Amino acid sequence: MKNLFFRISSLRTKATLIVVSVVLVSLSLATAINIYQTNKLIEEEQKKSAEAIVQGLAQAAELPLIVQDKQELNRLLDGFLWNEQIQFLLIYNNDGGIVARRILDEQPFAQYSRHSDMEQSLIVAHPIVFQTDKEFSSFYPESFEDGKSGGKEVGKVLVALSISAVRKAQLHQTLVSLLAAHIAAAFGIFLMVKFIGNWTKRVDGLVEATDAMKSGDFSHPVPLGTQDEVGKLASAFEAMRKAVQQRDYELRELNDSLHDLVRERTEKLENAMLEAQTANEAKSSFLANMSHEIRTPMNAIIGMVGLSLNKKLSPKLREYMLTVRSSAESLLAIINDILDFSKIEAGKIRLEKVDFQLYQLFDKLADLFSDQATSKDVELVIGIEPGIPLALCGDSLRLEQIFINLLGNAVKFTEKGVIFLHATLDSETDESLKILFSVTDTGVGIGQEQYESLFEPFTQAD
Repeated sequence: MKNLFFRISSLRTKATLIVVSVVLVSLSLATAINIYQTNKLIEEEQKKSAEAIVQGLAQAAELPLIVQDKQELNRLLDGFLWNEQIQFLLIYNNDGGIVARRILDEQPFAQYSRHSDMEQSLIVAHPIVFQTDKEFSSFYPESFEDGKSGGKEVGKVLVALSISAVRKAQLHQTLVSLLAAHIAAAFGIFLMVKFIGNWTKRVDGLVEATDAMKSGDFSHPVPLGTQDEVGKLASAFEAMRKAVQQRDYELRELNDSLHDLVRERTEKLENAMLEAQTANEAKSSFLANMSHEIRTPMNAIIGMVGLSLNKKLSPKLREYMLTVRSSAESLLAIINDILDFSKIEAGKIRLEKVDFQLYQLFDKLADLFSDQATSKDVELVIGIEPGIPLALCGDSLRLEQIFINLLGNAVKFTEKGVIFLHATLDSETDESLKILFSVTDTGVGIGQEQYESLFEPFTQAD
């Protein structure tokens, strides 16, 4: 029920439900209290009427009862039959015997004689004493005690009144109270709904103005109405609308001027970018041409050194020639890197397809890094899974560059333990195969927060 109430979108419906609930609960409570108090008052009035009857009859029956004048006692009983609710009247002597009676309804008297429950009757008794100061007892004569009133008790008077009339009066009063409550509730709800309707209508005006502003229309005025809380809100909203309207006008003027400025600067930027692109293409072309020009004599130098090493040389001269060849090969590798960079900038980089031996590549890597690993007391383990062909076709140079970078980092950040370079066959078809290469180490590793920047340029996960 609570969730259903909050899912109701209309503020008017919510306010109406709250007001109706409060009015109904308040009137129901007030009506219930009024009915209870009125019914209680009716019962007390009947009891007072019964007590008046037995008190008057007890005072009048004192002397006739003492002299045993039954005719006078019966006459007294006849004089008190004016109340239509009387079911029977009894006068007892001091021995508990009935000396006079008037039975108007036999059934209640029979129930009383059998000491049965009398739910539809009110029994009131009063002692007959010589004293003028007398007290009342209700429902059964067994409740009287000698000397309670301070005088000598000579008998008792008992009356039984029907409470059906009381029940009818209570029912009538209940119906009247409920009718009055319904009329009051209907009138109160009518007034509150009318007030809430006027209130929500003004709120709807604010909503319409808000929708208009949301769509860019700031010319929709806000109805102010009376200067209550909603009126103050509407006044503040109207002031805000005017301020936003003025600001929107100023922003449009500024936007028009900025548009012209941006267009002018965009043209200048496009021209500058075109010039930069032309210069960059010229630089890349220059680097590519120079790399090709330098590689030719470098290859010649390496070739001549190789031919010289095939001759019989002195140990000192052979050492010099080996140093020259190593330096030339290093310089050639740098030139190749420059050429690759130029190809990348020019968008002409492509992977080569040449035949190579995987174990020869791994042996070369082992020669490069075994000394570094041994100096740090780190074991370098390189393995090829059975089933991988020894002869492959692909770009071994790029593959070698990747392994050199990965193994270099592994050796750098591993203080002790093992470095693994492993090749595993992932899948194979008739024309190609997919090999999974992995480099793992027991070093410090890379934190989770460094993964996103791992492949960014000039970034290193230390």
